Amino acid sequence: MNKHFNYNKLLTMCKADNVQAFYTYLQDEFQIDYCEIALPSDILVAILSSESIFNSLFKVNTNQNFFANKLLYPLLNFALLCPTTYEQQLFEILNFGVKHNFNIAKQLSCDSIMQNGNLMQNDRLIGRAVVYNVTEAINGNEKLFIKLNELNNSIKAIKTKQLNLNGGYSGLSVKYVNGVIEKERTFNECEYTFLKLMETNGYTKTPKYLGVKNGKDIFSFIYGETIPYTYEMNEKEIIAITQELKAINEISQKYLNGKVYVHGDLGTQNVVFNNGEIVGIIDWDNTFIGEEYDDFIYVFWTWANVGNLQRNDDKMFYLLKVMITAYQPDENFKHNLADKILQRMEQKLKNTPINSNTYQRIYDWVKWSEKWVEKYSDKISVEIG
Repeated sequence: MNKHFNYNKLLTMCKADNVQAFYTYLQDEFQIDYCEIALPSDILVAILSSESIFNSLFKVNTNQNFFANKLLYPLLNFALLCPTTYEQQLFEILNFGVKHNFNIAKQLSCDSIMQNGNLMQNDRLIGRAVVYNVTEAINGNEKLFIKLNELNNSIKAIKTKQLNLNGGYSGLSVKYVNGVIEKERTFNECEYTFLKLMETNGYTKTPKYLGVKNGKDIFSFIYGETIPYTYEMNEKEIIAITQELKAINEISQKYLNGKVYVHGDLGTQNVVFNNGEIVGIIDWDNTFIGEEYDDFIYVFWTWANVGNLQRNDDKMFYLLKVMITAYQPDENFKHNLADKILQRMEQKLKNTPINSNTYQRIYDWVKWSEKWVEKYSDKISVEIG
């Protein structure tokens, strides 16, 4: 980063909606066409709020062979964390991205699609796709999910040997290369043992662990889409993931004397769908041996979206009972279930660094979720256990 780069000057240009001065300054001071740029959040907010500068992002420079403006990558990732605030800008970027990427797919092929959308051929930049790379759950809606799926499909339409995947929150550590998944090594023997166990027992919806190559963990690829944000899934989908979890846990229990291999983050971002059906459960990086109810509680919490400020409290309880019916747990599992749910929620908070950018959001989410559990604890005890 240029140590002399004047962000206050750039911010003034954004607020003045001065397109020419904005790009001239970026080019002169930062070589924006060639270098990566990391802009602070106040600059991103100013760009999203500047009508002329924002609209200029979608003008394709014919001399750049279908390049998209590279500022779209940080802007899209930032706006995805505030989808309600920037709904209009989000859909403008996504609509442009879908059209732009499909246009690229008709005319270009490349060796790799990089995390920021750069299209590389023989180590040469030949174009730029519109991509995103979420690192935490997005509080969106079904309309956003549909549009993100369209963008995913447009990215996959580009002929390439390698691309970064945006399923889960693994970011740069996960790549699709020549038909398989490459990830940074976790050295987590629980993960490797678990995946081999699933394969040996004929369970087909977890990736196959293929070993180590060039210092990377290699896994089979499961084709489909993930849902990178939290919203209430429908009853059919909740029953489906509960049944998959039951099947996985039953295999684990045979080898762990009643304990199970716990995923730890079994939200929708780590489940692969194809035509509305669950075809895979991914990102077992942090697998550990734990209790049977651990993943069950997290699935209920996230898939029923208990932390939604506009939740229907009675429906939450109904969905919990739906999951219990689908899972058919024993009495030990159901005993003091409300307390177990509260413990799992508090554990999520404890695992979030207090100085992180997401701590306040996680704190609010946990505390609002806990209010539901406290309200229904007696009902859970009487009707479930």
